[in-house]
Amino acid sequence: MDKKKLYLWFLATRPKTLLASQAPILLSFSLSFQYQNLIVSDLSNHISFIYIICSLFSFCIQICTNFANEYFDFKRGADTKKRLGPQRSVSLGLINDQQMLYASVLFGFFAFSIGCTLLQFSGVEILIIGVLSVLLAFVYTGGPYPLAYNGLGDLFVIFFFGIIAVCIPFYILYKSIPWDVFILSVGMGMIINNLLVINNYRDFEEDKQSNKRTTTVMFGRKFSYFQYVFSYLFGVVMVPIFLFAVGNKILFLFLFILIIPAYTNSKSLLKSKSSGDYNIALKKTAIFMMGYSIMISLILLFYTKTIPFI
Repeated sequence: MDKKKLYLWFLATRPKTLLASQAPILLSFSLSFQYQNLIVSDLSNHISFIYIICSLFSFCIQICTNFANEYFDFKRGADTKKRLGPQRSVSLGLINDQQMLYASVLFGFFAFSIGCTLLQFSGVEILIIGVLSVLLAFVYTGGPYPLAYNGLGDLFVIFFFGIIAVCIPFYILYKSIPWDVFILSVGMGMIINNLLVINNYRDFEEDKQSNKRTTTVMFGRKFSYFQYVFSYLFGVVMVPIFLFAVGNKILFLFLFILIIPAYTNSKSLLKSKSSGDYNIALKKTAIFMMGYSIMISLILLFYTKTIPFI
């Protein structure tokens, strides 16, 4: 495979979105160390290994989903040369559609195989979640009732890239999901979902013509902009207030400082008109997402006496 073709495949992974597979894993990893001295677990010595596996699984699922999305969007006529977003190699004829489908199946197989190594630490419920994750990577835009085409894409992202990605690795370790772990997973999911909101907001006209019923198509761009802003407010205002009020965790109030970049990101989306504008807005949103995860992780380190890798 020549360098040009390899680069096309790299772009098909949608590298700007790949951080979405790692941000919740980082958050969950930090939470596991906070609880290490509070909850007795026979798996404490395996924390790093478990999270490496979860990270690789999430990475492969993200690529599998992106490849499947490109294939099924092409088949449904959702990707055209008129789109404001990055041009898709399959729709341009630069990558064969069947090759893209095979690649998505391959990464789905990689994800499942990697995930199976976690069975030694947990029960059959992890196997069920693994199978469901791979299945939904394809059902997201494929099958008789694709989630992304029926207004369910946002719930999919919040649930799997937020709640599942944060809570399940923690559950493998401690066989429980405390309330603060859950609320942080929801906040993380909503922040990650803003990446999808931008895409839906940008592709409104094209999605409408191809009968792709995203939440933006169903409720309009004003709704999506409100959704984008509300997700930021939930993550940087409501989540820290809740953690402080119920758990007396005052350091989480430092998340308020993220209101500033959240405001500038919201203005950037509102002013976006061209493809370049939306790409900048998407990049800023991805950076915010990773910054949110890192900042929470640093705060969590202040609440634990155990420092990773030391």
